[in-house]
Amino acid sequence: MATTRLTGDFAEICDCYTICPCWADDTPDENHCNAVYVWTFDERSMVEDHDVGGRSFAAASFHGVGRGSQSVLFADAALPSAAQRALIAAFSAGEGTTLGEVSKMLGTVVSSGAAAITRRRSGGEWEILVEAQGIRLAYAKGKPAHMDGRIDPMTLHDSALHHELGLVGPAVVQEMDRFEAAVSPLPGGPVAYAGRAGMVARFNYSNRRRE
Repeated sequence: MATTRLTGDFAEICDCYTICPCWADDTPDENHCNAVYVWTFDERSMVEDHDVGGRSFAAASFHGVGRGSQSVLFADAALPSAAQRALIAAFSAGEGTTLGEVSKMLGTVVSSGAAAITRRRSGGEWEILVEAQGIRLAYAKGKPAHMDGRIDPMTLHDSALHHELGLVGPAVVQEMDRFEAAVSPLPGGPVAYAGRAGMVARFNYSNRRRE
């Protein structure tokens, strides 16, 4: 029997403004959205009995009025190839599987492979970098957003993406200093923005065993 048990930190960055309308199950700003998602796994996380603890998985997505229309998936290049393949399969497996709602949101997978995925934290700020074969595919830098000098950052609870992404607890709204993406299989071309939308949250894809 094979075990998939994935928990950790999730980050979403896109070219919508402030809070991406997808979190409210609404149409993205300007009727399209370029997005990057990164899942960083807790220690002891497993996919099909492969240890992926401390490593990451990323997806770049382009969608219009219907979310998740086309995506490119990246497994952490630091993982063994069998673990990379198992992660890509889990995130694209479809309905009725452990990550069925996630793969439904990601939509049609047009390409997949390995990439170096780095997520750094320094105080309240964080950075994400996704590179493959020396080419920078995505970069993001942000920090939690606050309202009117309040100590606690803005958060969302029980949003549309909480269900679709298997998120637990609050999703913290981010102020994005920088967002860049250049993933050639996707439409829309390279993007480079400041002041766009971001979210960070915890995820939990429950422990399931498969014969």
